[in-house]
Amino acid sequence: MERRYDRMKIKRIAILIIILCFVVGSIAYAGHTSISGLPGLYENIYGGYQLILDRDHDTEARIDSSGRLTVSVDALTVLLDGLQDDVGIFTHNGTDPEAASSNLSVTLLASAARTATTNSSDQTNKSAKGVVVTVDVTAITATPILTPNIQCKDEVSGKYENMLTASATITATGTHSYIVYPGVGAASGDIVQVAGFPLCRVWRVAITHSDTDSATYSVGAHVIQ
Repeated sequence: MERRYDRMKIKRIAILIIILCFVVGSIAYAGHTSISGLPGLYENIYGGYQLILDRDHDTEARIDSSGRLTVSVDALTVLLDGLQDDVGIFTHNGTDPEAASSNLSVTLLASAARTATTNSSDQTNKSAKGVVVTVDVTAITATPILTPNIQCKDEVSGKYENMLTASATITATGTHSYIVYPGVGAASGDIVQVAGFPLCRVWRVAITHSDTDSATYSVGAHVIQ
C-alpha cells in the first residue's frame, strides 16, 4: 500500500514538472509558430502517462507504470526552446488514445417540418460529463404531440435506453431545454426537466411523435464537461 502511494505521488510530481517546463517555454517567447502535429497527455491502457509533443511521437516525456520518469533530449529541447508549444489532453477509448474535447455546441436536428418520430444520429462522447438538449418548436399544424428523449446506446445489444424522457409533452411553439448531468440542480426557467446521470459514450436524441400532425422544430445540444 505504501509503495503504491509513493508511485502515485511520483507520477503527480513528474507531471507537474513536465507542465512547468511547458509553461516556462511558452511564456519565454509567446506568439511563435507552434510545433507541428497534435500533442497531448494521456494514460494508455497499460498504465502510465505520456506527453506527446508531436503527431509522430518523435519527442516525448514518459512516466511508465512503475512510476519512472524518462524525458528524451528532444522533448526537453522542444519544451525549453523559447517557442510557444501546444499541449492537448488525450484519453483512451479502450483501443486507441483520442483527443479529449472541451465544451461543444452541436446541431442534432436542423429545423424542419416533421410528422413522425425522428432520431438524431449517434453522438460520441469523448470526455464530457453531461449535455444540455434544446428543442425549439417554431411552427405547428393542428395538434402535434412531441416527447423528447435523451438516449444511451448499449454497445453490446445496440439498443437505446432512455436517460431522460420528457414528462410533459410539447404541443405548442416554444423553446424547451433538458439537462443530463451528474449532480445537476433542480429544473427552472426554460430548463424544463433534468436527470442526474453521467452522459454515456454513445448517445442520441429521439423526438417521439404521438400523431401525424406537423411540427417544425430543431434540436441542438451543448455537451459540457
